[in-house]
Amino acid sequence: MLSRFYVVKALLAAVVCVGLLGCAPYVAVDLGNRAKTMSAYPRINHVEFVGTSQVSSQVLIFDLDFDDEDGDLDSGELFVSLVGNHENRNGLQLKPIFLRNEIAPNTKEGRFRFAIEISISGEHENSPAAKFEVSLQLKDSLGHTSNVAKLKLMGVFGP
Repeated sequence: MLSRFYVVKALLAAVVCVGLLGCAPYVAVDLGNRAKTMSAYPRINHVEFVGTSQVSSQVLIFDLDFDDEDGDLDSGELFVSLVGNHENRNGLQLKPIFLRNEIAPNTKEGRFRFAIEISISGEHENSPAAKFEVSLQLKDSLGHTSNVAKLKLMGVFGP
């Protein structure tokens, strides 16, 4: 179980620290190759780990900045995978995420907040600190995929 003691540092151009209660785990962010030869492809420009939910420390909250020149991302998906396991990645429909974030259809750039729930088990379940990677990728309504953003998280686990 993920404890309530969770701190992250996001590494982009500068180091940003978000402290929840006082430990020192890290988040490293890699946005992958953002250069696309075709402008119709969506692009992840920035991802930020916001923190954990007040309801459950196993719910992780992120902000994601995007652009998509043809504006069809609202009918697409956000793929999330843990530890690079692309065979077991979950696709989240973007339409309800856009609605919750009050993003209009056909928007070509913006920022949305979303949450994912993780479950820690196996070798990391009783570990004092465990590292894992979250990969994010957008896919628009035409099947065009974005760059892959990877966040390396280190969580502090306990009773």
